[in-house]
Amino acid sequence: MIISIVTVFGSDNYGSILQATCLMKALEEYGDVVFSDYDTRHWNVIKTVYEKIRPFVRRSDGIGELIHRCHYEFSNAIKMKIAWKKLPSKKKYSGDLCVLGSDEIWNIRRVACRYDAFWGHGISTRKISYAVSINFSDDRDFTERGEYVEYLNQIDRISVRDSHSKEILSHFTTKEITLVLDPTLLYDPPMDCYRRRKEYIAVYLYDHDGGIPEAFRCAMEEDAHSHGLELVSCGKWVSWTDTKMTAKDGFPFSVFENAKYVLTNTFHGTAYAINYRKNLVCLAGVNPKINCLLAQFDLEDRKWDCPEQLASLLSREVDVNSINRKLSELRRVSFEYLDSVINEMMSENL
Repeated sequence: MIISIVTVFGSDNYGSILQATCLMKALEEYGDVVFSDYDTRHWNVIKTVYEKIRPFVRRSDGIGELIHRCHYEFSNAIKMKIAWKKLPSKKKYSGDLCVLGSDEIWNIRRVACRYDAFWGHGISTRKISYAVSINFSDDRDFTERGEYVEYLNQIDRISVRDSHSKEILSHFTTKEITLVLDPTLLYDPPMDCYRRRKEYIAVYLYDHDGGIPEAFRCAMEEDAHSHGLELVSCGKWVSWTDTKMTAKDGFPFSVFENAKYVLTNTFHGTAYAINYRKNLVCLAGVNPKINCLLAQFDLEDRKWDCPEQLASLLSREVDVNSINRKLSELRRVSFEYLDSVINEMMSENL
């Protein structure tokens, strides 16, 4: 059986490549896996790097820093391109079973996610979803764009990765919706033995150059250095960190492995901090997918809502035993969903 994954393929996003790779690994047990590349997010390395460094050209501290920044961005971009090239793909759809997901491919509030193919429209084979998310989309979005409700009800089996997506979508279908783990949480992460001489805080932020309020940045710098902790960023250029690492083979999260703490404001940064069982400092804000993930693991107390909270967060450790129990249970549910759905559809094709 050929299983075709329809997702955000080829994008300049670490979370996208990692969830795609992990989902492929989970599905390979059932057949040959290929990605259907609908050319939704392809990008040019030179143009992308230029857009990333352009805002900082006038603010740089000299030609040396600018050269360092250019080398950093080119290195990460090329590694990302190579990582995508390693995945098997075909233009348009080709397969016996279509798996939609994961990622926020159903976030119809974002114009960039409004592709009918992300809902399996026009695909005549059996269709299931795995760990999709609607992120900020709500009832109003689906009411105003009824075609996506129609597409939703043509999918054979549905699973999502966060409770917000499950709640909203349940208003528009009577089909059972299963809550499963993001693919990046299905397996323990690689242990690359990344080490530094000093204890450090790993920093992974969505926006280049940090993108967090100055008061939070100042609090993090002050508390880290007062405790003798180095600030190490990876995969994203953060000007105020002490060390800036490029992503190894398109994987920026190996820096989490031996970190004392992890600071992040992204979904996959949070997911990998959980998967590495790290003391998390999470700038979740009002982001539904991050807040739902924290709630799944009873980690709401790891949210950093105001600068004054930081000292308290750094003084408390996460409950590793609790994370292990929850990961074990949620992995069981997630693999059982895939196993039951795919075996059912395989038996129907016999």
